[in-house]
Amino acid sequence: MNDEKGSEACILLKKVSKAFAAITDEIQGDAYTALDQPEKAEQAYKSAITALPVTSPYRRYLQLKEANIGVVP
Repeated sequence: MNDEKGSEACILLKKVSKAFAAITDEIQGDAYTALDQPEKAEQAYKSAITALPVTSPYRRYLQLKEANIGVVP
């Protein structure tokens, strides 16, 4: 993903319904990771984790994405 596409993705994702918060925050985290903006990626991943039920196994997957950018659980 180039910088232009990553920036476009971040803008578009802000317009999506909050009903899809977990998935849009995850994708936004991916876009920020591609843009080499780990602080913003971390915030997006944390927001995605928070949007999921505590019992969701998908939370662990998002924690792995955080670890990939250097966030210690």
